[in-house]
Amino acid sequence: MTVELERRQTGAVAVIDRFPWSVGRSGADLDVTAPGVWDRHFRLIQTGDHAFAVSPETEAPVTVNGKLITGDTVLRNGDRIGCGAVEFQFRLAPTCSKSLAAREWATWIFLTGWLLLQGFLALAWPR
Repeated sequence: MTVELERRQTGAVAVIDRFPWSVGRSGADLDVTAPGVWDRHFRLIQTGDHAFAVSPETEAPVTVNGKLITGDTVLRNGDRIGCGAVEFQFRLAPTCSKSLAAREWATWIFLTGWLLLQGFLALAWPR
């Protein structure tokens, strides 16, 4: 997969299907053509405790959340990985909201039933 990163590609998604997974200018799992990106810039690895980490290749400058790292650094959901002029955001899964349609319908049915019961009791109550 080759990605030529430009401003218009902000928000592009790359799915990682195996580890280790490398990012660089050429010969990597994700080829990125941008200023400051090395041929082999960094790898994403899976650690022994089922976490994910970023590992800089050789002496390539890599940042996580704006801080320069020198060795393997465990990633958390939402961390930003910087290399050269490019910044990636690490996500464990796409964010999407659950549908609330069933709950909304149940609420409206309950409120309608409650209103009808109140009306019935108000009209049918002996005086």
